Amino acid sequence: MVRARSCVVWLGFFFFILLCTAPSFAADKPAASTAIADTGVALPAWLAGAWTTVRGTRTIEEQWNEPRGGMMQAAGRTTQGEKLVEFEFLRIVRRGGSLVFIAQPNGAPPTEFLLTAHGPDSVRFENPAHDFPQVVCYRRTGPDALLAVVSATRDGKTSAVRFEYRRPSAPGAPAR
Repeated sequence: MVRARSCVVWLGFFFFILLCTAPSFAADKPAASTAIADTGVALPAWLAGAWTTVRGTRTIEEQWNEPRGGMMQAAGRTTQGEKLVEFEFLRIVRRGGSLVFIAQPNGAPPTEFLLTAHGPDSVRFENPAHDFPQVVCYRRTGPDALLAVVSATRDGKTSAVRFEYRRPSAPGAPAR
């Protein structure tokens, strides 16, 4: 009997603590912790839209959505003729006043890269623990031109791959 009362006391204490620490659910006044401040680094809206480049017989495309809901998302694909060679899902999300780039090539688990530099026409994300790439950079080089560079350093040697994208509708855009 004493043991049962002890359990009831502890259970009551647990629910009291739970109620005291629970967030406010009042409709007229949300808890301060649920407010989302629109401060920090802006999502790179200039990245939105379709981007294409051609390398030999391969066409590489990225299609970025407009910023909304604290994130941008993209789908990328590389084709050779009518054959799909690679695909990728990409996101840039707002987290803690900064941005995080998340890549999922060919359905792999997501890999995150933290924002390390930004400007009005550029963003740079890094994940030194990743094999390749460790750095992902996007830079707008004109109204219809974009340079993306992915790179990594191993044993003191840096290797990089450059993607010089154009908008498909822009003059001088690569033919598909």
